[in-house]
Parts: sequence; structure tokens; C-alpha cells
Amino acid sequence: MGGSEWKTLRSKLTPTFTSGKMKMMFPALQECSKELKDLLKEPASRGEVVEMKDIAARFTTDIISSCAFGIQTNSLKNPDAMFRKMGKKIFEISTKKNVKEIIRRLIPQIGRFIGVST
Repeated sequence: MGGSEWKTLRSKLTPTFTSGKMKMMFPALQECSKELKDLLKEPASRGEVVEMKDIAARFTTDIISSCAFGIQTNSLKNPDAMFRKMGKKIFEISTKKNVKEIIRRLIPQIGRFIGVST
């Protein structure tokens, strides 16, 4: 991104990440980190191999939900938490979504005609 597009986005995002707001987010980050440590303590003591991709995704979900929305989702303890399910659904790849996106980008006139938003 560059030019005026970057300037506009930056002006919207900058107030979110002031030093004061980052300091306010730190306790939430600490709490989520403590939960991550507690979750990994038992498998580590047994020398188990764990699937870190899923654990990191759940940790990230907890951080985002806590800092951005002010809610505790407990995704680390409950992988089937509703917030996590909805987040996964947003990024789910499906043939229908792919076709809609291709039409929307390549042929926007047809997209508008068949109801694919631009």
C-alpha cells in the first residue's frame, strides 16, 4: 500500500496503538500468556510433541478477543469456543467464495448483476 491509501489507513490505525493503549493491553497479554504457559506445562513435563499451529491460533484468538473486544473467549482451554468458530468461518476457503471473489474482481459488472458485492 502506498500514497494516499496508506495515509488514510495509517490515520485510522494510529490512534489504536498509542503507548497508553498499548500499556492498557499489556495485562490482557500477560493473562493470556499465563494461560498458554499453564496449557503447555503438562505436555512439556512429559516430553510430548504438541501441535503449535493450533495452539498459537487459539492464543492469538484469545489476545485479539481480549484486547480488541474486551471479552474472554478462553480458546486455549476450549478449542470449540464460539468466537473461535466464527473467526475460523470468516477465513474458511470454499469454492463458492472463490468463484464470487473471481467474478467480483475480474468482471465487476456481472458481479453486481448477480448480487456479488463489489
